[in-house]
Amino acid sequence: MTETLVSLGLMLAAIIGVIGISIYFGKKKGRILQAQFLATKVLYEKTLNDLEFDPSNSEKYQAALAKGREYYSYLHPNTYDMNRNGVTSNHQDNSGVVELKVQSDLQARTLKSKGKIS
Repeated sequence: MTETLVSLGLMLAAIIGVIGISIYFGKKKGRILQAQFLATKVLYEKTLNDLEFDPSNSEKYQAALAKGREYYSYLHPNTYDMNRNGVTSNHQDNSGVVELKVQSDLQARTLKSKGKIS
């Protein structure tokens, strides 16, 4: 009887330990993703500011384009559902939304640099 209680206690402790570790690493992953998002946002703003001061520089334009795509991909991710057989459904491709927002930002910054908007 005591052996059964001891083994149940050990099993319960192991389950609680696994749940605790899962929660810890889940929160850590969330903090990492949030930090990556904020870093991407800061770098995107920096590349937009660089582009604003030199709108004819194609390297700065390409850098802003790449960072913008990365930034807006965090905000508008592509989504899909997958059933047990591995077949996807309800796929939502947001790449058009991402491109539109990035192009809008780039156009606004280049127009701002030319004094056409404030």
